[in-house]
Amino acid sequence: MIDIDWNCVEDFTGSVARISDPVISILVNRTITLGCAFLSHAKKQMTGATHVLLSFEAKNNVIIFNFTNDKNKPGALKISLKHNNASIAAKSFFNNFGINALEKKGRYFAELLSHPQKGDVWAIFL
Repeated sequence: MIDIDWNCVEDFTGSVARISDPVISILVNRTITLGCAFLSHAKKQMTGATHVLLSFEAKNNVIIFNFTNDKNKPGALKISLKHNNASIAAKSFFNNFGINALEKKGRYFAELLSHPQKGDVWAIFL
């Protein structure tokens, strides 16, 4: 017979909404997808943003995301919002830095970093 510690039994009281890790995906066609959880985590940085400025740091293999509402900034890429995610057509970015999307395709956990000049930015480490 199993000895159950009845003091440790917890009742289920209903579902709890949970936000998972902020994930950004790179697709083979050089599109970047911002997952639902990422959009929730990045709400502050993305409020009012229609475009993103991408930067690349080759030494650490990092892509930096700086969201903006200024479509006229050099290099600004349009953010296409969907029901529960967003995408960025980034072919020119990948080509410019020689990043092979086939090798780098996959899901990456995004991190919020503090840039000395730009403030809070998101980053993925490839």
